[in-house]
Amino acid sequence: MRRGASGCGILLGIVAITLAVLTLNLITQVRLEQEVRAAVSSEVGQLPSASLVDLQIDQSQPDIIKLDVTIRSTQSISYEQTVTLQKGIAGRLNRTVELILTVVPTTRLNPFMPPTPTPPPTNRPTPTAAPTSTWTPTTTPTTTPAATPTATPTATSTNTPTPTATPVVVGVIANTGGQGVLVRASPGGRSFAAWTEGTRVTLISGPVEADGRAWLRLSDESGVEGWVAAEYVSLGQ
Repeated sequence: MRRGASGCGILLGIVAITLAVLTLNLITQVRLEQEVRAAVSSEVGQLPSASLVDLQIDQSQPDIIKLDVTIRSTQSISYEQTVTLQKGIAGRLNRTVELILTVVPTTRLNPFMPPTPTPPPTNRPTPTAAPTSTWTPTTTPTTTPAATPTATPTATSTNTPTPTATPVVVGVIANTGGQGVLVRASPGGRSFAAWTEGTRVTLISGPVEADGRAWLRLSDESGVEGWVAAEYVSLGQ
């Protein structure tokens, strides 16, 4: 009995030590990921017109941190800026860093102004000359009245207003890095379809602000309608 109790105690001790080591490793990994994300966000914020989109961390090698960073920027990022970004992150973490940087180009669109309505022409009545009577004297003492002329009606032209054509704004899906864009049922809502880069679209309405972004309602050549973030649309193509 004593040997059995002693064996159970040893087994419980081994399990407790194993759980403690795993918990300590997990806490260390979580802290490191938080430090990495803070360092990357801070360094990306120093790039011109850039914002962090996604970050993947690979800690399979104990002495090297591999980072796969995706950012969105309205300006191109040079090789020198990428090297500076890598050095800045490594300096903040005091670790060796391998960096893969993916830049998603974006385009800033100005709000669209609606067309100015054209007032219809005003029809004005055309005046018609009134008939006048003419008396012709004769050589006889008796004056004979001449026939009263009949007024000839004058044709009046009626101006028909010409309808003003509504301008059609067309464009293409762009700035997705070849990945295409999701089509949503409402601004920032659920997605139900996707358009590939280069898909020709027609503007229906918008822009509408939602979730801090501008959204456009579009339709493609097959008649599919939905909302797409304005930054992935190049109009006037």
